[in-house]
Amino acid sequence: MTEAPLALYSEQACHLVDPVLPTLAPLLSANPRATILQYWPRKRCTIRFVEDGKPYFVKVYPRKFLRKQRGSRIHDVCVALWEASIAGEISFRVPKPIKWDNGSLTLSMESLPGIPAIEILRRPDSLHQANRIGRAAASISRVRFLPSSTFDYSEQVKDSRDNAAVLIRRAPR
Repeated sequence: MTEAPLALYSEQACHLVDPVLPTLAPLLSANPRATILQYWPRKRCTIRFVEDGKPYFVKVYPRKFLRKQRGSRIHDVCVALWEASIAGEISFRVPKPIKWDNGSLTLSMESLPGIPAIEILRRPDSLHQANRIGRAAASISRVRFLPSSTFDYSEQVKDSRDNAAVLIRRAPR
């Protein structure tokens, strides 16, 4: 069963301990004014920070992102999308990536001005807005870079085999 994300705030979350996200508790303890925007237990957490009056966002990932360098590859794709946005190759704005940090297992990016898309989609003219969002998303087909990897059927089967091998070692019966 997939757990729903939790929207928590820093005062409640300072004592949050997630063994799969080992850097989450120390990060929150060091930044008590941070706001958790979305938390998927044992998967990832998105946190909003404000520094010198400027908001930015950090996603905390599990240790497994160090294997296969998934975090740094996600950062590279974010940089490429941001550059495509700046160049006008795609018709939507992309937040400027700040960095991927192996030590804290975090991906940081600047904030974009505006309001969340969900709030726009709740308006009476949401059909028009949804159409605009769809056209903007379709513009991604114009980018000149290819993803460094794809997660398709064969990749999922390989990951499932790897996870099964770990499970068999831990619980042979």
